[in-house]
Amino acid sequence: MITDTDFKIIPRAELRESKLNPRHHFDPAALAELTESVKAKGILQPLVVRQNGAGYELVAGARRYRAAKAAGLELIPCMVRDLTDVEVLEIMVIENGQLTDIHPLEEAQGYKQLMAMEKGGRKLDAAGIAARVGRSVKYIYDRMKLCALITEAKHLFMEDKITAGHAILLARLSAEEQK
Repeated sequence: MITDTDFKIIPRAELRESKLNPRHHFDPAALAELTESVKAKGILQPLVVRQNGAGYELVAGARRYRAAKAAGLELIPCMVRDLTDVEVLEIMVIENGQLTDIHPLEEAQGYKQLMAMEKGGRKLDAAGIAARVGRSVKYIYDRMKLCALITEAKHLFMEDKITAGHAILLARLSAEEQK
């Protein structure tokens, strides 16, 4: 539960991307467009961060952060929240799920990470994740099945050489059958 939020303008040098974020692919063209927008108008929506040691860890707004960096912004508007690792990952998974350009495999990896974490002394199941992210349990299971793809299939999927439907069908096969 979010208990406290402070608005701060934070020097970019004090911000770090989170290692918890399951998203690693950012469309270069979309990022270039956002960078131009940030150059022209600045950051219109603050990033969400949490204090981490001497600096701040990015919770939401990875694309805006990267665009601000590319645009040369030195000061970044941020909402600072006191969050646990589980809350950070929940926010990341929810935010990533709301994006149109999130790759299904990265979404699946986020759900898998969330399922591996404990909240209140117990691990989350697919139903708990579905309730938190506003998706059906079937949707969560279908996405998580993508994590069963072998490395070669994951690469093909990330390169858009196979569709999500094909990837789910492949993921249902054994590793040997996928080859």
